[in-house]
Amino acid sequence: MTEAQPKIVIIGAGEHARVIADAIRCSQTATLVGFVDASPALQGKTISGAPVLGTDEDLAALFAAQDYSHAVIGIGLLRGGKGARNRLAERLEALKIPAATIIHPRAIIAQDVSIGVGTVVMAGVIINTGAKVGQHVILNSGAIIEHDCQIGSFSHIAPGAILCGGVKVGSSSLIGPGAVCNLHIAIGDQATIGAGSVVIQPIENGATAKGNPARA
Repeated sequence: MTEAQPKIVIIGAGEHARVIADAIRCSQTATLVGFVDASPALQGKTISGAPVLGTDEDLAALFAAQDYSHAVIGIGLLRGGKGARNRLAERLEALKIPAATIIHPRAIIAQDVSIGVGTVVMAGVIINTGAKVGQHVILNSGAIIEHDCQIGSFSHIAPGAILCGGVKVGSSSLIGPGAVCNLHIAIGDQATIGAGSVVIQPIENGATAKGNPARA
């Protein structure tokens, strides 16, 4: 008997959510049933071929009435502030709704990599041996996570960013598009690295650093 595919609801219906929707469909291992979004303008709309089913306040009722199995946070790190994804994850846990982990089939991931629940890995991402990725992380298109990197929960590695070997990124941090982090650099919690920056020294908790070399 073949096990039924997970039926996934995406929280959010914006740009990032649409990329997740494509990854779900390309994976062919789960079924996208729709979105929930706080925007009144999106209610009843169809996004990327799937309906907006309600708002995130409707999650409990939707999962109670239907055989949906998982939800995934489709809101980027900057929408609603850095704490928005954390709050949604806490809500899912309180409602006992399992978080889905979404991995695009065109991502390349070493066999010994660990990836936390709720994380999304987009097309073209490379994660090499020994890397550890926390929960509800965004690894966006074409990002490279080299060997033995550690990425804290709720962090966002933007498109084309490169973490060289042994880089440690704290929780709820943003590594901007095309940024490069040199070997064994430590980046703190809730830090922001600007687009195209080159990080060659540690970045403290809460700091914003940009440039080449990146400076806070």
